[in-house]
Amino acid sequence: MMADDRSNDAFDISKRIGFAGWPTTEATELWAPLITGTQDWVNRCSSTIYSLNKQWMDFFQKRVEQDFALPQHIMSCRTPVEVWSVYTDFLQKAAADYQTEFSELGKLDIIVGSEVATQSPKKKTSRVEEFRRSALQ
Repeated sequence: MMADDRSNDAFDISKRIGFAGWPTTEATELWAPLITGTQDWVNRCSSTIYSLNKQWMDFFQKRVEQDFALPQHIMSCRTPVEVWSVYTDFLQKAAADYQTEFSELGKLDIIVGSEVATQSPKKKTSRVEEFRRSALQ
């Protein structure tokens, strides 16, 4: 049985995709600032999305509890006026809760969105600038 010989050109991916003159470590180092910056940005965005979703789910849980309690409140009423009063109080509170929550989510979104948009990745331009200078010469 022949040994698995991968020393020929068929297994050298760098030659097939056009990086024949670049050693793999140099190509990796060239892209490192972009990869690092992108990872940092994705981490910030992920934490932002998590905080927005957590706030929404906390609110939603409270509202669902209040929604499921409504039938019990209505069943405990003795007159149509009491039913009307319980139902209007419920609707007014629900509208106020949703208005407050959407306002809070909007504020959080504006604050978080501006943080993510204004923060730029950390710049490590040494290898990139070196490559640019060599390409221009």
